[in-house]
Amino acid sequence: MASAFMRTGRPTGWRTGAHSLPGIAGLRRASHDLVPSDLPREEIHVIEIDPQHLADRYMAQWTLADAAERRAAIERLWAEDGRHVLHPPAGIRQLAAELGFAHSTLEAHGYDAIEARVTRSHEQFVEKAGFTFRARADAVRLDDVVKFDWQTVSAETGDVLGGGLVMLVLDDDGRIKADYMFPGG
Repeated sequence: MASAFMRTGRPTGWRTGAHSLPGIAGLRRASHDLVPSDLPREEIHVIEIDPQHLADRYMAQWTLADAAERRAAIERLWAEDGRHVLHPPAGIRQLAAELGFAHSTLEAHGYDAIEARVTRSHEQFVEKAGFTFRARADAVRLDDVVKFDWQTVSAETGDVLGGGLVMLVLDDDGRIKADYMFPGG
């Protein structure tokens, strides 16, 4: 007679389960394949996120023209205490070094500061310079980190003019708690 392990491929006393939580970054709640049956369901779930969908939505926030839509996108994507950390361009780093600053990162904390950062970037690069931004199709997730490359594109010609790397750290709800942006890639 075959054991439960041989019939199901998992030890006796283990269960599978699934729940869904639609919305944030195309995520859903799902249990691990093998979960001890004596653990409460609430403790066994992890957030599953399509990393490319999250990358696309993240880049879209930078190009939204309507201020209310931009704020709503930020509140959907980011944790309330989220942190955006920018590795500044070489010119800023050089000036900071000349002034004696060993580390020259630029940071925005919380919805209001992130909204101000995204709005200023939109005004400077989208409205005035005629650029748009897009995620490359290379987003990957490892635990609570999503990494992808992004591009700065001429809205007029479609030419890629620059870009960089983004690393997002997600909270337990799948929202961005830290964003590390490295322009120049």
